[in-house]
Amino acid sequence: MITAAEEWNDLAREWQAVKDRRPVAPTLMRHAQAHRRRMQWLIPLEALILTGALAVLAAWLRARPSAWPWVLYALFFAAAICGFAIWNRRGTWAASANTHRAYFALCVLRCRRQLRAARFTAVVTGAHLLAVGIAVLVRDVPPGRMLRAFMLIAAYAVAYGGGAWIIAVRARHDLAWLEERFGREDPVR
Repeated sequence: MITAAEEWNDLAREWQAVKDRRPVAPTLMRHAQAHRRRMQWLIPLEALILTGALAVLAAWLRARPSAWPWVLYALFFAAAICGFAIWNRRGTWAASANTHRAYFALCVLRCRRQLRAARFTAVVTGAHLLAVGIAVLVRDVPPGRMLRAFMLIAAYAVAYGGGAWIIAVRARHDLAWLEERFGREDPVR
């Protein structure tokens, strides 16, 4: 069922699309399509990673039933990350109209959402490192196992922090390219 607000939004999009009769620049169209393909490849990769993580957690829980608090902790983080990914990608799959302005707005929105995802990844990684670090320090862990735990935490931080940094650099580069190539219109706030 369509609400009145959705109808008004559809009508506003149509009205704005009529004002912009410029054809979509081929480079802008290619950029948007390439980004969509990357997004489409990312979903199965994320699903595969999530499935693997859940399998590891299930095996760990079977081997050590006393580890259930850690499993709940990991499930909480997995749910938060999946929820954010779904929420952050809303409205980024296709342009609202087949106009230059709509494709430009879509590309800018995607870049801004990537920057948001990079910030979220940095915050979640920091929170995770803090929680696990405190847990390892508070518990009576032998020095060898503590060193191994901190090495795993450091590897996790480097992988996720590096990924967030790469995403942010690419998004900033794409925003600069869009501004340089197509002007400083700012259709998305």
